[in-house]
Amino acid sequence: MNPLLLPYVRRVPVLPAAAPDFATPLGPLAFTAELDGAALPGQPDRLWRLPSGALVARWSGPGTELELLVTGYAPEPVDFARPAEGACGALWCLRTRRELRRPVFTAALTGPPPGTSAGYNGTQGVAALEIVGGGFEFTLSGDDPETICGRADGDPDVPTRWAGYREAVYRDALDWGEQYLYERCALRWTLPGLLPGEHVLLPASAAWLRTAPATAPATAPDAEGDGAAWWGALTHPDAILAAAAAGVPEPPGALRRNGTRRAARIGPA
Repeated sequence: MNPLLLPYVRRVPVLPAAAPDFATPLGPLAFTAELDGAALPGQPDRLWRLPSGALVARWSGPGTELELLVTGYAPEPVDFARPAEGACGALWCLRTRRELRRPVFTAALTGPPPGTSAGYNGTQGVAALEIVGGGFEFTLSGDDPETICGRADGDPDVPTRWAGYREAVYRDALDWGEQYLYERCALRWTLPGLLPGEHVLLPASAAWLRTAPATAPATAPDAEGDGAAWWGALTHPDAILAAAAAGVPEPPGALRRNGTRRAARIGPA
């Protein structure tokens, strides 16, 4: 069983395998998937821990392999917003040897405090859900169809033919993409179908910080206006992989256009 994600990083089995949820101040953040219309079990077939503390879960099915990597990461600070206090990055890596109908991936807070509310906070190129509750502001984020189509044009971890959906994106004529599940504090992505031999890498991320106290100085960034959690949740698949592989030297490999070693980070078919 060849690793799909970070094949050069040592994996330590976690027994018994459990759902790779990530603990946040607003409760566990869970990542789930549906293939061919059927939900995968919450408990993966295999679960490993990496030296960084990141988790990798794996589900194997008829002609398909799915790995989910979940890791904390340090949000990049910006000079116009308070720093996010914590962040979580996730990557689903799906590879198929058969034709696969549209896969579905969901990131959701499974136990938010009473009174927690969620609202739209996306923009061009970014799917984002703003969540407020329990004294925290929280952003759940990921790619929208425009970004997915853009990645397909040059990124080897998105099927090249998906770039052809870009015109439909601009005409608002897609029947796939992200869905905002406000009552569940969740984002759901439906992707185009995959052909035999194709694979896709889909990121999701979250960041959070305490809301500013009512006694904060007038010069302090405003909790409802600085977008600190939103900026903290903006990340890239390579940054998530780098956080999960922290401290492990990366072997030589074919370079991506942005200079990262794609061949070392994603295992061969």
